[in-house]
Amino acid sequence: MKIFLQHLGIGLAVGILVAISFGAQLFSGPEHLFEDVLVSAKPVSNEIVILAIDSESITRIGQWPWKREIFAKAFSTLEKAGPKAVGVDVVFSEPSRFGKEDDAILTNTLGKVTYQIIFPVEGISLSLQGSLPASAALILKPLQQFLLNTKNIKLAHVNIVLDRDGIVRSFPLQITDGAKKELFNQFSYETAKQGGFPIETSSLPALTKIVYSQPTGSIRRIPFWRILEENVSQELKNKLVFIGVTSPDLHDEQLTPFSKGTSMPGVEIQAQIANMIIKGYRLRDLSTNASYLWILLAAFLPCLIFYFSKRSSLALLLCAIVTFFNIIIVALLFENGIIVNFVHTTLALLVGSGVIFATRYFTTEREKREMRNAFSKYVSHDVLNEILRDPSKIRLGGEEKEVTVFFSDVRGFTTLSETMTPTQLTHFLNRYLTLMTNIILEERGVVDKYIGDAIMAFWGAPLTNKNHAIDAVIVSLKMIDALHRFNEESRTANDP
Repeated sequence: MKIFLQHLGIGLAVGILVAISFGAQLFSGPEHLFEDVLVSAKPVSNEIVILAIDSESITRIGQWPWKREIFAKAFSTLEKAGPKAVGVDVVFSEPSRFGKEDDAILTNTLGKVTYQIIFPVEGISLSLQGSLPASAALILKPLQQFLLNTKNIKLAHVNIVLDRDGIVRSFPLQITDGAKKELFNQFSYETAKQGGFPIETSSLPALTKIVYSQPTGSIRRIPFWRILEENVSQELKNKLVFIGVTSPDLHDEQLTPFSKGTSMPGVEIQAQIANMIIKGYRLRDLSTNASYLWILLAAFLPCLIFYFSKRSSLALLLCAIVTFFNIIIVALLFENGIIVNFVHTTLALLVGSGVIFATRYFTTEREKREMRNAFSKYVSHDVLNEILRDPSKIRLGGEEKEVTVFFSDVRGFTTLSETMTPTQLTHFLNRYLTLMTNIILEERGVVDKYIGDAIMAFWGAPLTNKNHAIDAVIVSLKMIDALHRFNEESRTANDP
């Protein structure tokens, strides 16, 4: 019971320490890296298309930023195509460098479109607030004149969250200004919503994990110049269209879990979010209470394994197997949209195993080593192993048992010893006693002591042996046979 309580205390201590680390969000970097490894490819909706402001389009159309007239022509062409909705990932927050007339052309065109257009806003100095909408010190918006046709034009934010390692893994579902007078939905969410796609909003928390489906370039791109020079109406009909920069020269790109060194354009990140929302892909963290419970269970398991397993090597093997299955379960849950904190659950298993092993090594195992050293010279390995497996079989203070006690000595040893030098005598006794002792140990006897040339041994203790008398007689007969061989060898070597 004492050992069980000791193991229980170790498990509780390890569980609490790892739980504190989890609550403080330590090791978030390694956790993110592990999650990135688990990210797998998924189907991409063919209803999403990117009108890419790529290097080819810039070469054909001219230096960026383009005239607003260029976008006006694109919106007019889209009117003929009939898209479900158009998300424009370009913030027209400043007057055109080509003059008021240029802005007026775009304003006039926007007033005529009949499909839904989503313009972006960007929150500056964004502050996340748990389950509440993120708060921005300043909201960067398009020029007011572009928003006059409020029926078909919606505003939505394009903010994403950059983790410490520079990778984009999440976005705030909504943001608000400092005064909380205006509330803006996420850009891709609003675009999909305006496109008529059914969306399960309850599965999108305030800070939503992005489920990337493919590496960059997987969502269909149409160079922007084509909408001005070619008939692409059929390619855009009933599509969810995103307009944004993909040219590397304009530096609107970020790293993602799929990156492997290759960045993804911001507009494609938005398209990936739209794909995730449309397809129903979700990633949500396991609840905090369930995570704490998992960590505590992971800390207790090694303690239970070591308690019920007497062999440390077997206990370590079982702990390794449990850790392996923990990884498999975490991976399977991730594939089904549930994120379990792999680092802390694994840490609880490893630390729990390490602490309990160290405790056993420096206490129980040390006691066993001392017992092994003390008994190995006097009992056979089989008897010693049985004692070590269950030390309770030996009672401190002694106990009464029926045993067979054995004595043997060398006939005429005093006379014999007078004929040898001390060195010869020592060599003779070592040969003789080693030979006879081995025979006793082979038959599960216990060597009690050596009395000069005499050997005292017994059978029937410390472990019960019903055949103790027979075993003693068998040893006596074997020793007589061995003595004949010993004497023959001595004659050959000219020894006594």
